[in-house]
Amino acid sequence: MGVPVGVDQRSVAEWFNTKAFGCPVPGQYGNAGKDTVRQPGQITMLANLRKTFVFPDGRSIDVQLQMNNPLNMVQFNTIDSTLNSSTFGRVLTATPMRRLTITGRYNF
Repeated sequence: MGVPVGVDQRSVAEWFNTKAFGCPVPGQYGNAGKDTVRQPGQITMLANLRKTFVFPDGRSIDVQLQMNNPLNMVQFNTIDSTLNSSTFGRVLTATPMRRLTITGRYNF
C-alpha cells in the first residue's frame, strides 16, 4: 500500500506498522513478499556450575546448578500476522524466563 512496514519504536502493542497491509481485491493475490515482517530474534544462553565434594573414605557428592536464560532477558516469541485479527501486529507470547535446576548425586 506504499506505507513503510517498520515502526520507530517496536513495542508489545505494535511490532510493525499494521497500516501497511490491506486485503487484496477478491479473486486476486496480494503483493506482500515473503518475510516482509521481521520476527523478533532469539538469544539462547545456558549456564552450568558443578562442584564435587570428596570425603576421606572415597565417597563424594556432586552438586550441579543448570540455568536457562541466566540473565533473565525477555524474548518475544509469537507476533500475530493474521490480517483481520483483533491482535494484528501485536506480540502474543514470550519465551520462559530464567529457570534453575539443582541436581545432587551421592557416589559411594
